[in-house]
Amino acid sequence: MAGSNKNKLTMLLGSFYILFGTMESMATNIPLPQLSSLSIATSCSPSRGMLLWTTKSLLSNPAEQDQLISLSLSSKITDIYAYLVKSDYSTFQEQLQTFNSKLNNAGIKIWGMEGYRGYFSDAYGPSELYAAANALSTFNSKVNSNSRFAGFYMNMQPQDGQGDEFKTTFHNDLCDSNLDPVSGGVWFDSELKDREMLMRDWLLIAQSLRQKMNEAGLRLGAAMPSWTDDYYDEEILVSFNGIRQGLMKHMMQILNDYVVMSYNTNPRNAANRLKGELAYADTLPVSNRPRVFGGLETHPGSGMNVSYADTAGKNNRTTVIQDIQTIQEILGEHDSFCGINLSDW
Repeated sequence: MAGSNKNKLTMLLGSFYILFGTMESMATNIPLPQLSSLSIATSCSPSRGMLLWTTKSLLSNPAEQDQLISLSLSSKITDIYAYLVKSDYSTFQEQLQTFNSKLNNAGIKIWGMEGYRGYFSDAYGPSELYAAANALSTFNSKVNSNSRFAGFYMNMQPQDGQGDEFKTTFHNDLCDSNLDPVSGGVWFDSELKDREMLMRDWLLIAQSLRQKMNEAGLRLGAAMPSWTDDYYDEEILVSFNGIRQGLMKHMMQILNDYVVMSYNTNPRNAANRLKGELAYADTLPVSNRPRVFGGLETHPGSGMNVSYADTAGKNNRTTVIQDIQTIQEILGEHDSFCGINLSDW
C-alpha cells in the first residue's frame, strides 16, 4: 500500500475543488530494455495527467465517474493515473472495464498506479509492486481493447522521512560528497554505500517494470523528485550497467514518461525545477527520449507555496490553469517537454 499516501484513500471527490545475490550484483551488467520496442513520438502533443487516489470508491459510483470525466475534459486532462493494488484488478474487473471504457471513449487514457517507500529493497522489497504490474497486464489480456490500461505508473521515492518503520538509507540533506564513505551506514557499511545501493535498487526496479511493460506493449511512467540533478548543488550519482552518471540520466534511459514533481505555486520556480531534466532529455535521440512532464500539487496538506490548496490567492481553478500556461510558455522551446500533470483528484 502506498505508505504516506494511504490516508489519501479516504478523501472524497471534493478534493478536486481547485481544478476539478546482493543488491550490488543484481544491479550490474543487466541490459536495459530496448526502448525502440515501444515507439516514442518524435514530438510531444499537449498532454496533461492527473493522479487518482480514490479509484475504488469511484468504481461504485457512476455519477462521480461522470463528474470526473466532465471536469477532466474541461481541464484538458488526457491521462489519469489510478491507484490500484494487485488484487483490485481481479476483484473489481467488471467495474474497471466499465470505468476504463468510459474514460477511453472520452479520449482519456487510464493508467494503473502503485508505489510505496516500503517497496525498496532496504524495506519489504518490490514483489507487491511487480505483482500489481503483472495484474494490470493480465487484466488487459482479458478485456476488449476499449477497456484496457495504457500503462503503469510508478509513484515511489527513496528519501527518508516517509515513516519511522523505514531505514534512513538515503541520508537526507547531505550531498554525495558529504556522505561518509567509511561508516554510518544503516543498510550497508557506510552512508555513501547506502545511497549508492538504494539508487541502484530504484533503477533496477524501474528497469524490471519497463521490461514487463514492453512485453505487454504498454508504457511505463514514474513520478520523479525534482532534485535528483541538483541535490544541495550536486547531482546524485550512481553506477549502473557499467556506467557512472547522474541518477536522472540513467532513469531517462528506462522510462517512457518522466514526470518531475516540480511542485511550487510560483510558475517560474516550477519551470526552473524542470530545466535540468529537459536540457538533458533534449540531447537524447528521439528514439531514446522519454516524454518529460512537470507537476503541480493541488491537494491540501503539502504547505504554502507548495500546494495550490494551501496557498492564499492561488487556491482556485483559474490560477492553476493560468500558471500551467505560463510554465508551458517558459518551457515550450524544449522538444522533450510534454506538459504539466496534476498531483491528484
